[in-house]
Amino acid sequence: MDDKAQTNNPPSEEQDIGQIFSRFVRQSTIRCEPAECNIEVAWRCAAAGLAVFPCNPKTKRPVIVEHWREESTTDFDQICKWWNVNAHLLVAIDLAKSNLLIIDGDRHGGPDGVVEVEKIFVEHGANLTVAPGIETPTSGRHYYFTQPDGDPLGNGDKAVRHLGINIRGVGGYVIAPGTMRTDGTYYKQMAGTPEFFEALCYSLIPPLPQFFIDLLRSQDKPRDKPQDDPLGEPQQSAQQSNNSRKATNREKKFAAATLRNLAHELSIMQPNSHGLNGGARLD
Repeated sequence: MDDKAQTNNPPSEEQDIGQIFSRFVRQSTIRCEPAECNIEVAWRCAAAGLAVFPCNPKTKRPVIVEHWREESTTDFDQICKWWNVNAHLLVAIDLAKSNLLIIDGDRHGGPDGVVEVEKIFVEHGANLTVAPGIETPTSGRHYYFTQPDGDPLGNGDKAVRHLGINIRGVGGYVIAPGTMRTDGTYYKQMAGTPEFFEALCYSLIPPLPQFFIDLLRSQDKPRDKPQDDPLGEPQQSAQQSNNSRKATNREKKFAAATLRNLAHELSIMQPNSHGLNGGARLD
């Protein structure tokens, strides 16, 4: 597989949200594909029941620094407000509200986290390709799993950190599949793994294997130190994590209804009433 990140044309700030939304609702399926504008990625996530919030395109840190956990949302109106200010904002998924856990294999000059993740799974006779895999713009890999029932994991990765592997769970976030950076590179679907949004909508994302759960808990303390990496945040308590929830069919129907309503509202708006280049910039 070619480890070079694919590129696409960076989003234009002259595009109108109404035009972007019209193109989005005409799509027959929600797929993990590079979008012409990151707001489309945010809409895909929200339609699938994933709470999102914006991140700075340079630092990958939350724009709403102190309150992103409270303000992450599936609300389409709020998403429009955020990306109407800056079309280049990255889309982040709040993992506590999604019931997802990410195994993040890094390639930043130290140990090859991608190779190490594969080794761990091979040693336990497990198939890593059953999990949706996303290749990052720096050739790292994000593998998506669901959390252990009743006892979700946070960002504690002491047992694997020295291997170039990070963990993102309750209290953390991940840049969403399909999100494009300002240089045109994006978080792309890995060939040979389940398509992310399809697996999500059909509840096909596999649970984190027990051997990996045991590995993570073998060296973690109840209050592991906060993560410094922009993709993770301080770990929440088990009580807080009980607020995590899976997207239900009812929520998906609600999201679909919201899409239809918003499409109608946008269709009767005056042209350019929601220009992407209006308002203050969030950098």
